[in-house]
Amino acid sequence: MYFKSTLSLVLALAATTAVSLSSLQGRAEARIARRVSGANKLRSEGGEEVNSTDWAGAVINASPGTFTSIAASFTLPTPYVPEGADPSGNYSAVIVVGIDGNTCPTATLQAGVVVSLEDGQPSYTALAQFSSPLNSATFPDISLSAGDLIAVGVTAVNATSGMAVIINQSTGESGYVSLTSPDTPLCMMDGEWIVRFGDEPLPNFGTVVFTYPVAETPSGPVDASHANITDIVQGDTFLAYASISPSSVSVTFA
Repeated sequence: MYFKSTLSLVLALAATTAVSLSSLQGRAEARIARRVSGANKLRSEGGEEVNSTDWAGAVINASPGTFTSIAASFTLPTPYVPEGADPSGNYSAVIVVGIDGNTCPTATLQAGVVVSLEDGQPSYTALAQFSSPLNSATFPDISLSAGDLIAVGVTAVNATSGMAVIINQSTGESGYVSLTSPDTPLCMMDGEWIVRFGDEPLPNFGTVVFTYPVAETPSGPVDASHANITDIVQGDTFLAYASISPSSVSVTFA
């Protein structure tokens, strides 16, 4: 039952993944201009803009028990060695949708793709995780390449069990997993669409666009238009920044 609801959510999302890259670029440029001019960080169409040292994207917050499923689609980027970095080094970024992990102190349920760059060679791994890297699963039957369109969804069956669905819309391959975490229950109060550090420094991933981000609640679906935005900032250096609209969340390597 819960797999069917999650898969239906992702398939419905997968059928509506048209997005204007030019309009996204315009919004990104506008955000850079606002940052330079010291504009107010409270967005009229969204929530507050904050900084993190290790992830960027959009998060919606609500009372416990609100979010039952989170989904979005994104195109796999081609990673590059950041300017001035070691060309033979290892780099990774994790593109995920998830429930909790922001204001909920106990757990997080996430699914998405690890984008890696090792000795100049890109690779991709689909994964799901419940609270700990030790409580995770991969999707070996899903092949992944740069430019593939990926649809991802997670569902909280209850506070201690969840499911994840990943579909490669470019190849037709798909998979799902069930995960449990009896000792670290979900709050079901955060919904997120983010790019975060992997086990290595971030590669230059260009711009990742989560198209038609949706969160299911007991009263119906909500979009990301009122989400809080988080940028990656380490010291005085911006590493990645985010922007939102009702139909997309964009994360751009700085």
